[in-house]
Amino acid sequence: MGDAAAVLKILQATMEPYSTNDILQKCGKDVGKAKLQKSLDSLVMSGEIAVKAFGKLNVYYIKQDNEENDDESNIRLDIGKLEKSYKDLEENLKQKKNQVTTMEKEIRKLSSLPSMEDLIKEKQILNDSVVELTDEVYKLTARPSDDVQVSVEETKNIDVSYEKNLSAYRKRKRICMDIVDNIMDGYPKSKKKLIEEIGIETDDQVGFKI
Repeated sequence: MGDAAAVLKILQATMEPYSTNDILQKCGKDVGKAKLQKSLDSLVMSGEIAVKAFGKLNVYYIKQDNEENDDESNIRLDIGKLEKSYKDLEENLKQKKNQVTTMEKEIRKLSSLPSMEDLIKEKQILNDSVVELTDEVYKLTARPSDDVQVSVEETKNIDVSYEKNLSAYRKRKRICMDIVDNIMDGYPKSKKKLIEEIGIETDDQVGFKI
């Protein structure tokens, strides 16, 4: 049985109108969309079937015996249902496009952030710097000695350096945890397990306190 004959048989079986995609599904994988369209055009040209256009949607059906000049009153076609189906498809497509746009923005946002490896290294450097400065401040303030004299300017510089490093440390830590939170959206295990697998050492693990 040729493709055109197969299509005609499908339409005659139910005498119901079908869109191209509906007919394609009923034909199965043996008939490609291009071949199907060629068969439909041939059947329309021969007058064996008729076609109606609803926006971008073409609907094919068997002509009725009493049909004259494509009189729609004699066509077994639920126009309202077809139009709703078409609008639903358009709305679904619009939603999918919006989802893709949102995901692309999120990907660009994450791509602009430092890598996890860089953040871990920088966090460790800042940890060491903060610990070193904290120890130095403690030595100069908590245990003053007559042998150690520190000028007001030097003390001020130490305080500024300490605050600068502490601020940088907190910023990098926040960025690092933001990345972890983003990964958690699609991670099946706990946050603690994720941190262990990535290899991040938390402040509690290393005993670091500000």
